[in-house]
This record gives sequence, structure tokens and C-alpha cells, in this order.
Amino acid sequence: MDDQIQNSIYQIQTMAIAMGDGLGIHISIYLTIISAYLVVSYLVADKLTTLQISIATGIYIVAYTFQCIILISYFRAISMAAVALNEMNPELGAGLPQRFGSGYIGLIILMAGLVAPLWFMWSVRRGDAR
Repeated sequence: MDDQIQNSIYQIQTMAIAMGDGLGIHISIYLTIISAYLVVSYLVADKLTTLQISIATGIYIVAYTFQCIILISYFRAISMAAVALNEMNPELGAGLPQRFGSGYIGLIILMAGLVAPLWFMWSVRRGDAR
């Protein structure tokens, strides 16, 4: 294998490792956003006004959506890196998954992560959750 291909493989591997690190960070942020909204829902939702709940929910939805876009971008980039490695060196890329699960499963998980905390907030406001 010539040096240019070897250098490209090294660069893609380094980029994929960095993307994996970034993905881990953004999964932590994603879980923090959900946890913060659930804690607010449980502790103070019944004491807040409708305007305060609306503001908190709006901030939650915007932050959640932003993190989902970032996570999807990371997953797609890592998937493309795996495909590129497989094309450059099929022997090296043989063990790499070419797709990280079905897009529908990921979409269902993301939608559940959005809807479940909203439902919990609604049930606390109604008095069902305690």
C-alpha cells in the first residue's frame, strides 16, 4: 500500500476517534438536558405558572432539538468514515459496521426522549405523578 493511502487511512481513523469523543460528550449533554427537565418537572412543576412552564418547555424543546441534530450529524459522519475506510482498505474495514442500526429505531428513540419528559411534566401538572 502506498504512503498516500496509508496517510489517508490514518487521517480518517484519527478523525473517527475524535468524532467518537465528541459523540460521547454530546450524548452526555443530551442526557443532561432530559434529566434537568425531569428534575424541574418533579420538584417544581406544580408550583410554576403556565408562562414559566411554557418558557421551560420551550427551552427544553430547542435544546433537545439542537442536540438531536448534533448527534445525528456525528452518527452519519462516523458511518461515512467507516465506509471510507472499507473502500480504502477492505481488510481493515471488514469488522466495521457500515450502518449504525436502522434510522427508524434511532428516530423512535429520539422521539421517545422528547415525548416522555413532556408527558411526565403534563402528568405532574395534573397531579397524576405523585
